[in-house]
Amino acid sequence: QGGALSASRGHHWIIEDNTVRQVNAVGIDVGLQSWLSEKSEFSGHHIIRRNTIEACGICGLAGAGAPENLLVEDNTFRGCCWQDVERYFECAAIKFHLTRRALIRRNRIFDTKGGSGIWLDWDNRHSRVCRNLIVGTQSMFGAVFIEASHTANLVDNNVILDTDGHGVYSHDSDRITVAHNLVARSSKAAVFLCLGEAKRWVEGRGATSRRHRVLNNLFTDNGTVVEFDNPDN
Repeated sequence: QGGALSASRGHHWIIEDNTVRQVNAVGIDVGLQSWLSEKSEFSGHHIIRRNTIEACGICGLAGAGAPENLLVEDNTFRGCCWQDVERYFECAAIKFHLTRRALIRRNRIFDTKGGSGIWLDWDNRHSRVCRNLIVGTQSMFGAVFIEASHTANLVDNNVILDTDGHGVYSHDSDRITVAHNLVARSSKAAVFLCLGEAKRWVEGRGATSRRHRVLNNLFTDNGTVVEFDNPDN
């Protein structure tokens, strides 16, 4: 998953004020390019700011493998995931694996067709998705998707509009807090937090989908409101 602009296996990059557009696969990539990389390998500590990323076929911004301490802010994404291969399961305007203490804030994400707006996939810890505007996502999952992560993560103060799919979606995760968001006009649930595969092994155990919190949000004109499939939420 090399990007047109690549910080592969690097750390402490500042990537700002660039325009990346009309890329067949990935616009910008950070991280180790593998979620199977040795934990001793070091990556991350990047600042990714004020970039315009448009018409990238698979991902606008991607990072596979331990991108620690990321700051992703004030970027604009338009028309990503146009390859329409969402069942490749790597498609989003912003797509990371194994984040540690990532802050993804104040990004504007428009018209993502065939992928999520923001997708944190697999063993993300202490990461925050906040104050983003996500409009016109078309996804089999949701505009914001957190997957297979047992340690606490936070989705707060986002505006999520006109999603063909769920507004905020997770499977096989625990301890997600969804708070102070506006979610409107999703074709499915405003928030859908479920168990997909209990045998997925993360942090030494299988998945449970429990101990989520959904607090102080404003939901309007969604297909349904909040759905859990475990009472321990």
